Amino acid sequence: MIVNYVSEEEFREVMAPLTEALGEYAHAASGMPERNGNLPAATSKAMEELAAEKPFGHRDWLEPVRNAHTFGGILCHFLVENLSALAVVVGTSRVGPTWAYLTQVRVIVETVPVAHWLLDPSIRVEQRIQRGIAYRKDGARYLCKNTSIPNAARSGNKELQRFQRYANATNKLLAGVRESMPASAEGFAAIASRKPNQLHDDALWSYASSTFHGSSWALIQPVLEGRVEDCRASRRWCGRTARDPARA
Repeated sequence: MIVNYVSEEEFREVMAPLTEALGEYAHAASGMPERNGNLPAATSKAMEELAAEKPFGHRDWLEPVRNAHTFGGILCHFLVENLSALAVVVGTSRVGPTWAYLTQVRVIVETVPVAHWLLDPSIRVEQRIQRGIAYRKDGARYLCKNTSIPNAARSGNKELQRFQRYANATNKLLAGVRESMPASAEGFAAIASRKPNQLHDDALWSYASSTFHGSSWALIQPVLEGRVEDCRASRRWCGRTARDPARA
């Protein structure tokens, strides 16, 4: 197969419409909470859930619904910040970009499913709370395994015990509802295309993930073996997408 590579300048030119759109979208999305007074509309699903929150409050977790909304909101801001960073790296980097923007790609692919899962407007308030519990427990388990931060394991265990007490205390109210954290790449594909097998690209995801960690097989081995095209495969993919968004 013959592959026609483009220069870095040509790549930025091809990607310009996409990067400009990403930057504009990120800027607009980041200002939405402030434009709405940082409050949900009176007739919104979020306000309806907040009105139903009181019976679920407990000394170990006083505002489970409000907190679940907040977690999702923070992740959304995290996402738009990384979208903005992706646009800047691809659009203005004076070196490459061959690898750097894949850091943002990985962050976006991992975060989108969790934000969508936390804020999904179609679920019941009991599910929202259980998703908040699962999200907090996931963070606590990470702390339990972290040996680099002093007292991280102790803090993580305290959090796990706290949310277990909360789950026990609200068991009757939340009976029959169980939630677990969504998968990353598969969840992203399902959200983006509504066809789970259409967008998910194992090779692209694996490469983005390994580049994020600076793995030798992603950064060095292709060069040593004369397979530089592997390093640029994702850039060709993005270039095709910019020319023909339907391919995404």
